[in-house]
Amino acid sequence: MRHFKKLSALFLLCAAILCGCTQSNIVSPTGGTVEGPAVPDVETRDNVEIDWSEVNQAVRDEFMEPYGPYGDYVMDMAVSYDAASKTMTVLLPVTAKTTGEIAVSYGEAVLKVCGDELATQDFSYEPSDEEQLYYGSFFDENNVVVQIFPFNTQDDKSTYLVNDTMKAGEQRALVALTK
Repeated sequence: MRHFKKLSALFLLCAAILCGCTQSNIVSPTGGTVEGPAVPDVETRDNVEIDWSEVNQAVRDEFMEPYGPYGDYVMDMAVSYDAASKTMTVLLPVTAKTTGEIAVSYGEAVLKVCGDELATQDFSYEPSDEEQLYYGSFFDENNVVVQIFPFNTQDDKSTYLVNDTMKAGEQRALVALTK
């Protein structure tokens, strides 16, 4: 019992000491006054600069896994953007066993992931729609070039499975060059 009383007293002493360490400078700054507005800025901003390395990383995270839906076909990928022509270019090297049908499905899935990532970075864009063939509102304002080809054949356009350009606002299915 005596041991319990000592332990209780020690616990109460620790609690009293810790109570003095809980002052928050976030809620109540040390000076006692808050400079500027006391509410966080939650307004969406237009013309946010897109981080294209994050778009590339989002696509890689989704499709470069060996057990993903296109794991048997994906070799590499690159997404870039040219602001002067307002054109996004998607290069998708694939394995030799990839068919035109698989290439179209894969390309459309990549565009949806790109649209979702762009909407995450800039809230003024709407994300893709899983139910419909809608890649996101970024593609309403920008062109996109999708090129899907067997690995190491980028220079030979006759080997391309998909070489499709969608103008801003088209939002349509990709077209395969071969079956």
